[in-house]
Amino acid sequence: MYHSNVSGRSSDLRALLIAGFIRRILFVNNGWRELKETPSSNWKILCQTVIFG
Repeated sequence: MYHSNVSGRSSDLRALLIAGFIRRILFVNNGWRELKETPSSNWKILCQTVIFG
């Protein structure tokens, strides 16, 4: 993370943290079944979770 203009973007960072937290919860709840069935799509979900989460 970049530490420039942290005070001005505190609300944006908080929103990003909340969004990432929700995505991780959804991934844990729904991802494990897809993990066993389709490993190729699982890699896409993992990449999206790492990049955007």
